[in-house]
Amino acid sequence: MASMIDLIIHEATKMLQCSEVMLYITEKHKRQLKFQTKNYRNLKDLNELDEPFKLVIEQGKSLKIPASEEGKSALYVPVLDENKNTIAVIFAFDKMSSEIFTEKDEAALKALSSHISKDLEMLDKIGQVEADLLDTLERLRSNKDISNLEIQIKG
Repeated sequence: MASMIDLIIHEATKMLQCSEVMLYITEKHKRQLKFQTKNYRNLKDLNELDEPFKLVIEQGKSLKIPASEEGKSALYVPVLDENKNTIAVIFAFDKMSSEIFTEKDEAALKALSSHISKDLEMLDKIGQVEADLLDTLERLRSNKDISNLEIQIKG
């Protein structure tokens, strides 16, 4: 699944004709985002983020910033879960063919964001299943009581 997200990000970078597209994934119940580009991961506290990230996370709406003398153009698109909570932000910057990202660029990232949302949901479920399995194995290895152990796999 993670390689699928990497593929989506790579293709989005080519399609939008920009320097790079990155994905910032929210960490549940923490005020952090996990920064992800291929072969690089880092945690960043939300308080350290630029104001545009905060706006997109809080409002769940896209934001376009045109190029200026001080900086490059940027496009922020939220990745929403089924409850309309922002679970990630797709960040594209430095549009090479113009000074601003277009409505078409935004629509393309919104379409890809739904796929990323489903991929992240699957990764979360896989992580929960793996954690449950590790817990069960630990209990079995240590001869702990497993009579109250309930395994739930939701499809």
